[in-house]
Parts: sequence; structure tokens; C-alpha cells
Amino acid sequence: MTAGDIDRQIAALLKQRRSLAGDSSAPVADDLPARVRRTTDAVATSEPDLPAPLVHGIWREIVLDEFAAHAPVTVAYLGPAGSFTHQAALNAFGEQCLGETAETISGVFHSVEKQNVCYGVVPIENSTEGAVTHTFDMFQNANVGICGEILLPIHHSLLSNCELSEVTTVCSHPQALAQCRGWLQQHLPHVDCVAVSSTTRAAEKAAQSATTAAIAGLLAAELYHLPVRAENIEDMADNTTRFLVIGRDQPAATGDDKTSVVIVLRDRIGGLHTALSPFSQHGINLTMIQSRPQTGNWQYCFFIDYEGHADSGASKQALEDLQACCQSFRVLGSYPRATLNAK
Repeated sequence: MTAGDIDRQIAALLKQRRSLAGDSSAPVADDLPARVRRTTDAVATSEPDLPAPLVHGIWREIVLDEFAAHAPVTVAYLGPAGSFTHQAALNAFGEQCLGETAETISGVFHSVEKQNVCYGVVPIENSTEGAVTHTFDMFQNANVGICGEILLPIHHSLLSNCELSEVTTVCSHPQALAQCRGWLQQHLPHVDCVAVSSTTRAAEKAAQSATTAAIAGLLAAELYHLPVRAENIEDMADNTTRFLVIGRDQPAATGDDKTSVVIVLRDRIGGLHTALSPFSQHGINLTMIQSRPQTGNWQYCFFIDYEGHADSGASKQALEDLQACCQSFRVLGSYPRATLNAK
């Protein structure tokens, strides 16, 4: 049997599986990111000899294609094309689902709120530089929830039309510049660093210049036909950004979930300690807590992530206890916990 014979068998099986989806009258899944995760994880577990990224990449496309047989699944992301958010959205949904780009994080939220798209992808925090505050702030008033998360290793490259010795300016997003601060001081100590709105905007500028370099990802290098002068220039080897999938749906529990809530405390002594106590009492592990100012001076809301699904027994009781001591309380969503190999 030749490789061509196997390819034809694979194609025939894909057509057969797609026909089963087409015959179903079920609507598009209301928890698509979770369903993709469950399917890809099941195949990866049953076929341990296959590389996990390969399994997740192939079966993600198969599952998304089946959902597309019922109705289009569209995704907005923080652009422009070539950004790390674009890469995260590609990893989660594949090329066929990506819809409009947005110039701002608020633009992604508005596209989801207006139901122009099914989902949106936005950055929420970086392991080196911390929180993306604009995303946190949007949740205070936006009528959307969280239905998934994506972890993307961030590897920066220096892209330019000229050799390293000829670079006069390096531009990139402020976080990218900060994440490569040590490399820049060592290799380009006398070069001007200029902050721009995104790594993709930096690549655009570098593509139009003979002496300007950009710090961006390899996807941007490919899209803008820029030579890669140095790879993996980030100061922290495990540099990772967490992205959120926002939407209007509530994924079902998978057994390996996280829940996000936002609260405003009553103004009293020990209020935060009282609010957090139910998690400890019910044996629930917190994974993040972030404070953000509200409209009035010196008033704050707190974003909390913890392990577990809002509908599970201990989690449900902890949330009831938490709500009782809050001025306002909202569950932003429960969703499958992301892993770095779940491409």
C-alpha cells in the first residue's frame, strides 16, 4: 500500500464522517471550544504514539468542519493579521473559522456583543509582563462571558530588511519590547526602541524601511516577507500569554475546568479576607486574583479565577457563600482549563 492509497482512504473516511454531521439536525454546539477540546483530548489519549500537537491540530479542523456544516462559526480577534492573538485564534479555531479582525480589545468585545461573530479571542495576561488591563476592564460592563482559554508560548524574533549591524530603530508593542529588554541591551544597546500598537504594525513598518527592525512572531515574518535576523530573543524562555475565548455560551463541565468571577466588595474591614475564605473552606484552589479600579475614585472590583466548574458541588457552595458578602457578583464563565500542548 502506498502513501497515496492511504491518503485516499483518509479522504473517504473524512467524507463519511462529514456526512454523518450533515445528516444531523443539531444546531452548532453552544460550547464549541469545550467540545473541540474533549474530542481532541480523547483522540490524543487513545493514540499516545502520535504527537499531541499533531492530533490536536488535525482533529480540531475535523470537528470545526463538522460544526460548519450546520452554520458558520466565526471568530473575531485582536488584529491585525500576524499578531500573537491571530496565532492563538488559529491554534484554537483554525483558518476556516477566523472572521473579522479588530484594532482594539473593545472592538472584539463589541463584535461578540452585537452577534456579528460567534466568539472573540483577546489576551488577558502574560507570564512575564502580567495583566492586560484593558481586557479586565471590558468585563465590567460587557454582556459577554468566558467560554475558553488558550495558552500560547511567545517566541519573539527580530525581523528586518538589513543586517543586525545596520539597524537604527527597533519597533514593537510595548510588552514585546519589555519582554526582550535584556537581549536588546546586549545586542543593540545604542538603537532607538519605538513603541507601536502591535507587533504586526511593527512588521509593517520594518517591511517598508531599510534600517528599521521589528520584534514580532514568525507568522508576521511570513506575512510581510521579512528576513528573520534572530529568533527566540525573549528574556524568559517560558514566556507565555494566556488568551480568553469570549462568547455568549456556557460550556458543559469537562472535569478539568476553571471558573472566572468578578466581584465588588462591601466597604468594611476584612472584606477581601471574608470573600476569599469560602474557597479555602471548600478546598478550592485559586489561580489568579486581580484588582481593577471602577468608575468612582478608590473603588475596586476583583477578578478571581479558580479550579473547578461553577456547577460542581463544592464550587457551587463556595460561590453562594461568596455572593453573600459582595456588593455585586458575576460569574464570567466556567470553561476547560488550557494546556500548552493543546494546539
